[in-house]
Amino acid sequence: MDDIGKPTRNDIKERKVTLPLIYALENATKMDRLRIRRLMRKRRKSSKEIDQIVSFVNDHDGLKYAEGKMVSYTESALKQLKSLPIVSGYDDFEALVDFIVTRKK
Repeated sequence: MDDIGKPTRNDIKERKVTLPLIYALENATKMDRLRIRRLMRKRRKSSKEIDQIVSFVNDHDGLKYAEGKMVSYTESALKQLKSLPIVSGYDDFEALVDFIVTRKK
């Protein structure tokens, strides 16, 4: 998700458990889960360890899954917004959602 402004390496350094990581862990072998969970618990991770976690998430389609969820929730939110009796302002909300979803660092 680096391309939409989500600092994955910072999340890993700060031991934040994100949707891509959760999905990857759910779709990994028991040994891989244990290894990655052990790495995530470490307070200080080397660049190599962070690279291992990033690769793990990518290899298990964690980012693809999270992007799919983002698109799904975006479409649902805009559909629900269109159903409201809004006279004006819809375009502003749609632009805001688009900005949030497509933003770059």
